[in-house]
Amino acid sequence: MAKRRDVKRLILEAARKRFLADGFRKTTIEAIASDFSVSKKTVYKLFDSKEAIWVGLVHQDALMMVEYLKTHLSPTLPPLTRLEKLIVYYLKRLGTGAKKTNKKYTDNENENLTQRLREEALQQAFPILVEELICEAQTDTEKEKEVPTRRSMLLTAMVVGAVTGAAFHTPLDNEQIATITSTIHKMVAQ
Repeated sequence: MAKRRDVKRLILEAARKRFLADGFRKTTIEAIASDFSVSKKTVYKLFDSKEAIWVGLVHQDALMMVEYLKTHLSPTLPPLTRLEKLIVYYLKRLGTGAKKTNKKYTDNENENLTQRLREEALQQAFPILVEELICEAQTDTEKEKEVPTRRSMLLTAMVVGAVTGAAFHTPLDNEQIATITSTIHKMVAQ
């Protein structure tokens, strides 16, 4: 099992290099297989398509981003303060670039696949971290339960929806970001 996971990881890294060198559209499964010195069949055993490889890269980067943000969100601060910092980070990172990631992939020279990969990874990482911080902010009696409460799940969905909607709407200034984080802080603290 570990070998399969290693092969998958190495194929993803070969694909990342190939996507960055040739662009998404021009990259082929054959080229990725050749770069990794495996057969096309081996790649297809692990990934159904080139799009599935891209999704695998986004997922891999999202998991790394979750770990990175956990260590850089000042673990000593209260969960709601960390949640506010996460929201500000998310809005500032995606507030200007999120609109362009909503379209299908193309290989225009001006598109930066590395940036797109980061943005999509952040979009996957954000709900994971929001849910963790909201669950951590729950009262001790709610924390004793093994599974997240309905309230924490609802709050997670509301926060992710509101913040993502704001990020995709228009570029936000600092005052608008402060209003969003303050509203969400009040919502979660209740």
